[in-house]
Amino acid sequence: MSIFGDRDTFKVKNLTVMGILLAMAVVINFVSFYATATFRIFSIAYIPGMVVSMLFGPIAGGVFALASDTVCYLTKSAGGYFFGYAISALVMNVIYAIFLYKQKLKLYKVVLAQLCITVFVNMGLNYLWVSIMAGTASATFFTGARLLNNLIQLPFHIALVYFIVKFIRKNNRLAFLKDKKVTTNDKQNQS
Repeated sequence: MSIFGDRDTFKVKNLTVMGILLAMAVVINFVSFYATATFRIFSIAYIPGMVVSMLFGPIAGGVFALASDTVCYLTKSAGGYFFGYAISALVMNVIYAIFLYKQKLKLYKVVLAQLCITVFVNMGLNYLWVSIMAGTASATFFTGARLLNNLIQLPFHIALVYFIVKFIRKNNRLAFLKDKKVTTNDKQNQS
């Protein structure tokens, strides 16, 4: 066991859960709202990646981010594919893993995670990717709108992440992921 994930992170049952979450990410991506091909107004497509990062750690979250970004692009392309956005998704999932994987759920951790994502990913890396794709003038033009959009949505995303993590942990909805050791009493009951 380590902070990077358990050695059995990529077992078949865990990969099955990640596949289901990948399918959810694709479906959720269809209800994202875009102003332009590079300016997403609203989306909750990050939630499945956050769940993978919380459950399985940063390596699984990073792999999931790369797969999710690619599959979501292939199913709903908005312009040309640019690998930079996969890097943004990877960094976002690693940030979620740092604050949520094997950590007690605290509101301040969710707030810090969302602030890091807003500053480093949404306003930092994504600005860089738009600058590379569309030019610095275009990226600068949308900077004010992106900042306002991110600040307005920040409380919503904090609350959503906090309550989803709390719900999953409290209700133990994913208890089937844990290995169940068969005891001698279980063996006797089966015969």
